Amino acid sequence: NGIDGLSNGLYQYIPINHTIKLLDTSDYARVLYDASYMTASVLQAPITLIYTASFNKMLSRYNDNGMQFVYIELGHSAQNVYLQCVSLKLGTCVVGMFETEQVKTLLHIPQSETPIYLMPIGVLKEE
Repeated sequence: NGIDGLSNGLYQYIPINHTIKLLDTSDYARVLYDASYMTASVLQAPITLIYTASFNKMLSRYNDNGMQFVYIELGHSAQNVYLQCVSLKLGTCVVGMFETEQVKTLLHIPQSETPIYLMPIGVLKEE
């Protein structure tokens, strides 16, 4: 919400061509706030990244190792977001406590995917 050059709404990241696709123009900040047990940064942030995983896809490709690869890659990606935020003087945090099924339903996440992290990103407050 409130990002120059982007309509408010829900976007999906398309990794094959490093683009985003607008899925819905509804305001999802309140929905995510409620689902994350009223985590203030989720409501206040202009953007919240929602990391999801397709465990079945990883298990079919990598057998039992697929589960650990999901979390390893997720951690690498989240760390890169932290580093980029520092370089841009932005703030972020990982929110792992939220109602999984509520997020899936409200955001129309396919049943084959599981939300793992929410990462609100915003301007740091002056101290």
